[in-house]
Amino acid sequence: FWYIFLTCFPVALSVVFNTFKKSIKSNDKAKRIYLCICGFAMFLLIALRHNSVGSDDSFNYYNNWSYLQSLSFDSMKNYVPGHEMEAGYLYTVWALSKVFVNPQFVFVFSGLFFSIAVCRYIYINSKEPTISLVMFFCLGLYTFMVQGLRQSIAMSICLFAIEYCKEKKPIKFFV
Repeated sequence: FWYIFLTCFPVALSVVFNTFKKSIKSNDKAKRIYLCICGFAMFLLIALRHNSVGSDDSFNYYNNWSYLQSLSFDSMKNYVPGHEMEAGYLYTVWALSKVFVNPQFVFVFSGLFFSIAVCRYIYINSKEPTISLVMFFCLGLYTFMVQGLRQSIAMSICLFAIEYCKEKKPIKFFV
């Protein structure tokens, strides 16, 4: 149900915007508000999901947050080299887990990051944000983002990096 709702939501919201004479194609402010509302809906569905939703990876990420929370920095130095997950991801989760106790925050932070990256990219590069969002949902990219957490973080980082490449800012691109 929620996936169908999220797929139809951008179209329904676009109709509402156009009904009130705020075309999201020609009005930059309306486009920004439209993408913020759609991004917030996307964020909520990712952030508030249960750890059993999606593949087994979701459960593992949830438990990994709890485990990393119990480690000291010195223990992390021993844990990271022997682990199959990326060191940057593990240290980021470890640091966040020290500040935010509830493991649900792994979904909150990833959902926020994904939503901002996707909506920002669409805002900058799309003349038809409704079509871009519908394609994003219908082509399975949203579903992939819900299930492939680390890969989706990498894809989101690339969405930010593409803009620096277009602006010919190689240092920011590589960072």
